[in-house]
Amino acid sequence: MDLDFRRHLQAAENLASHLNREINDYVGVWRDGKQKKGALGDSTFAVDVPLERGVTDFFSDTDFNALVVTEDQGPIRQDTDYEAVYVIDPLDGSRNARRNLPFYGTSIAVYEPEASSVLDAKAAVVRRFDEKEVFTWSSGCKPTLNGRALKPSTKQDFTDLVLASGNHFASSYDIYLPLFKKLGEGGYDVWIKSLGASALELCYLACGRLDAVCDIRSLYCRAPQPQVYDVAAGLNILAATQAPFVYGSRRLDGRLDLDAGLPACFVGACSQNIYDKIISTINE
Repeated sequence: MDLDFRRHLQAAENLASHLNREINDYVGVWRDGKQKKGALGDSTFAVDVPLERGVTDFFSDTDFNALVVTEDQGPIRQDTDYEAVYVIDPLDGSRNARRNLPFYGTSIAVYEPEASSVLDAKAAVVRRFDEKEVFTWSSGCKPTLNGRALKPSTKQDFTDLVLASGNHFASSYDIYLPLFKKLGEGGYDVWIKSLGASALELCYLACGRLDAVCDIRSLYCRAPQPQVYDVAAGLNILAATQAPFVYGSRRLDGRLDLDAGLPACFVGACSQNIYDKIISTINE
C-alpha cells in the first residue's frame, strides 16, 4: 500500500505545533553539570526532556501505526506492521534554546517502511519555534515557508555572501580554517555564521536567507557532529529546490543510509558557481 504522504505531512505539522507549545516554559532554563548522552550518542539537556516526552505523548494518540525514532530515545514506538517511519529531532538547536538564543526548532522527516536512503523521504517539516516559521514539503509538491514557495538566493559570486558553517565548537574550528583563509585571500566580503541548528540552516539556504552551508565535522570525526536525524528533513526540503548540494557520512559522496544515528556532513549553495568553488577548496 502506498504511503498517504499528505496525511502524514499533516500529522508532522500537528506534531511540530504540539512541540512548539511544549517548549514554552523551558526556553532559557539551563544549569551546569555533566552532560548526559541520548540513545543515539548526542548530548541531551533538560530542555530536551519535555520535547521527547511530547513526541511520545503525540504518537500514543494517533490512529496509524508508525516506527518513530528520536534523537534522545532512539526507537520509541515500533509497531509490528507500521505504515510510516518518522525520523525526528524534537529540538534542533538545543544549546540555543537552553540559553534563549534565537534559532531553534524541530525537524521531522517521514518515510515509507522500505526506505533506505536519507533522501527517500515522502514528507518533511522543519518548524522554527522562536519565529513561528514552518517549512514543509511532500512528494510531488513544492517546498514552502508558511505556505509560500521556497526559492534559493540568486547570488552568483562571493561578494557579501552569507555562509553558515559547522564550526560551532572550538574542537572543530581548525578544519574550517583552510576554507576561510581561501575565501579571505580572494578579497571577498564573506560573512561566516555559526547558527547551531542544522535543519534550520539547510532550510535557510532553501529559502534564500543563506547563500551557502558547510558542515564537514564528520569528515574529520570531530564530535559533536550532525547525525541523520539532524539533517533528514532539511536535506529533503533543500533537494526539492534543486539547489546544488552534496552530503554523506564520512565522505561527501552523496550516500547516506537511513540510519538515524549515522554521522552526517553536507555542503550546499544557492548557485553552481559558489558550490563548485567551496567543494574545490575543501578537496584541495
